[in-house]
Amino acid sequence: RCHGKAGQGVKGKYDDGLHGDWSIDRLARYIEKSMPGDKPGSCPGPDAEGVARYIHQTFYSREARARNNPPRIELVRLTNRQYVNTVADLVKEFEGNSADAAPGTNRIHGLTATYYNSQGFNDDKKAFSRVDRQIHFDFGAQPPDPSIAGTNGFAIQWRGSLYVPETGDYEFLLDTPNGARLWVNDTEDPAIDAWVASGAQGEHQASVRLLGGRSYPLRLDFFKFKEKKASLSLRWRPPNGVPSLIPAHALSPGRAASTLVLTTPFPPDDSSVGYERGVAVSKGWDEATTQAASEVRTTRWPALIGSPAASRAPPTGWNGCTLSPAISWLAPSAGLSPPSSTASSSSNRSSTRPRSRTASSGSCSSPSSPRAFST
Repeated sequence: RCHGKAGQGVKGKYDDGLHGDWSIDRLARYIEKSMPGDKPGSCPGPDAEGVARYIHQTFYSREARARNNPPRIELVRLTNRQYVNTVADLVKEFEGNSADAAPGTNRIHGLTATYYNSQGFNDDKKAFSRVDRQIHFDFGAQPPDPSIAGTNGFAIQWRGSLYVPETGDYEFLLDTPNGARLWVNDTEDPAIDAWVASGAQGEHQASVRLLGGRSYPLRLDFFKFKEKKASLSLRWRPPNGVPSLIPAHALSPGRAASTLVLTTPFPPDDSSVGYERGVAVSKGWDEATTQAASEVRTTRWPALIGSPAASRAPPTGWNGCTLSPAISWLAPSAGLSPPSSTASSSSNRSSTRPRSRTASSGSCSSPSSPRAFST
């Protein structure tokens, strides 16, 4: 009547549940003295002890509450942010490029610049090298330095790395009337290709998605030949920012390895409690991870298969399994295998199932859900 049949509390009488840390003896003494409420003292001796024992063992004690409300096993997944960073780190480990310098470890800020006494980049035409803190030059009709003379124009190469503080789409803006190419996190395809000089001042733009807290390779080639004037300015627009010159503290002359940044769209994470949580493996999220795993295979599989790490040793943090399980772990439902030119037989594809190392035997076994974790 007071706290309910299971000690859960009764609204309007005793809202809180009946539970605590008293012993059976102490409960019995209290019951004998104070209960029932309308007639205290009418539950003496053995009766009080029996009531106390029942209450204690049924719902009052910590053990009883744990028995009545056992811990529930729930499956959670990586958040979208965790997933893309995990993939980036995993691929870097296998490519042997995980030792990028942390921001701030190099006190020299800027990019290594090599100036050439011609419109090409021949070694015999190198004039000098230096570190340029920012890319913002207006040479006018003059060469960059008195050591560069002649009528064959000049060229400049900038090499180094770019550190970005947050994840998002970064817009790069290259302003020049001359010929220029810009590479960001890519050693083959330029983000901006303005190699055909027009002679008229023009702004070229490109958007590149980058993960925050990482350094990326940056390369810029520039030349002047027959144009009357030479100038070049490299700016960026960070996520939710405004266009501005790339600050010197974001540039380093050290070289960084490229990072795989997934472009596969993911359904939004749950943010109902004020922060991102991976609370459900929905059909949309499962399909996104499958597509993301296919993206890894399409863009990086040949490099991963050919990397020394793939055949020599597992990456740090991986459970000692081979490359194929690591890639398959990203989305087991994708049934990943190498591209057709390097595909193994169907009998060998079973080895690409995700595996985890067991503490007792050290062998690899398949977890029930490689993308989910028990809490």
